[in-house]
Amino acid sequence: MSTRWAPGACRLLAWDQGLALLDSRVKDEQAEALWRAVRREAKLGVFLQVLMETTGSGLLNLPPFAVTILDDRGAHVAVRGSWSVLIRAGDQELRLNGEGITTWEEKLVAGATLVEIQAPGRHERNLPIVCGIADAGWVTWTREEETPARAKPATDPADVVADHPDAEIDEAKISEARRDAGPAVTPEEPSHSDPEPSHSDPENQSEDSGRRIVGDETIELTSIPKWLLAGEDSDPEPGTPRDGLTVTDDGDVTVATSPGDRAPKVLAAFCRTGHPNPPQRVQCYQCNAPVGGQPQLVERPQLGWLRVTGGETVPLRGPVVAGRNPRTSALVTPEAPRLIALPHQHISSSHIAFIPEGWSVLVRDLGSSNGSYLRRHGNPPIRLPESDTPLVPGDVIDLGHGVFINLDRIP
Repeated sequence: MSTRWAPGACRLLAWDQGLALLDSRVKDEQAEALWRAVRREAKLGVFLQVLMETTGSGLLNLPPFAVTILDDRGAHVAVRGSWSVLIRAGDQELRLNGEGITTWEEKLVAGATLVEIQAPGRHERNLPIVCGIADAGWVTWTREEETPARAKPATDPADVVADHPDAEIDEAKISEARRDAGPAVTPEEPSHSDPEPSHSDPENQSEDSGRRIVGDETIELTSIPKWLLAGEDSDPEPGTPRDGLTVTDDGDVTVATSPGDRAPKVLAAFCRTGHPNPPQRVQCYQCNAPVGGQPQLVERPQLGWLRVTGGETVPLRGPVVAGRNPRTSALVTPEAPRLIALPHQHISSSHIAFIPEGWSVLVRDLGSSNGSYLRRHGNPPIRLPESDTPLVPGDVIDLGHGVFINLDRIP
């Protein structure tokens, strides 16, 4: 891939799995801390969490930014503020702008070949960068398609003679040339019964395939569900299990089991009883004990519970899709979503999603017919958009006709 930039007043972060442009008010030490964090773990949740911690901002008042995380799925792009982002995939172009948005605009674009981020103003120069921090106003990333060089076939000296029928043939010299050239290499036809291992086949991945060693650093790569790596882009029929995910058509609300993938990492401080907490908290969100000490990078813990009308309680350990007949394809995330069936006719097949990002819990309406509504602290209900909305403790999601999902004990 190739990354190029033009000087400007913003902070540019470039690394081997992404790039970001930050507001000029972000200090050098804050930019460096963020750059080191995303080099260790290139995920949007890590970027947002560390940006909050280093700048002392809340989720709703982050400084303007535009970030692109690159992985096997494509380009995961998020933008906040008056930035312009151009994404090209094949013959298609997508433009994003985060101006006037409460949180940020976010898209996952498969097959992206170009991402361009531009701050307001003109930017004339065009310089290369591989990895580092610079003051910039424009940056672009392009995927350079590499065409493997074809092996040059071995040439039999007799073939050269055959191309020149008038030449004098010396059989002794031909035999000597064949001996010097060594044994002839015959191309092998691919065997259908014993295929060559593919990098996209999860069964052929080694235990260390989730890590990349760069210099003296080991960088964790984004975890991708096995079914996604295998190229299964279609969902099973209702009631058919896949990777432990099950869906029921009727009866009580049933919670599907999720694959045993390791949880993403977050920075955590601990209370006296050992509960992990967001580093900015002074009291434990689980037991109210004091929180302190040096933050540590740990696997993300359970972020509270989703309590569905009727008494069903769902532990929030990863993304969740709820609906009358939910499908995994309704939500594209590094972690396979857990499915919850809600047997009510007014609820859409894949109605709503809950998405952990760092220590935050986001909710997204999945284009439902009758909508989803957020009830917060007794205020009038607000219809949720088809984009991510941060949740706070005590929020209630109203799906209509007496179907509620309560958020309990979230950070």
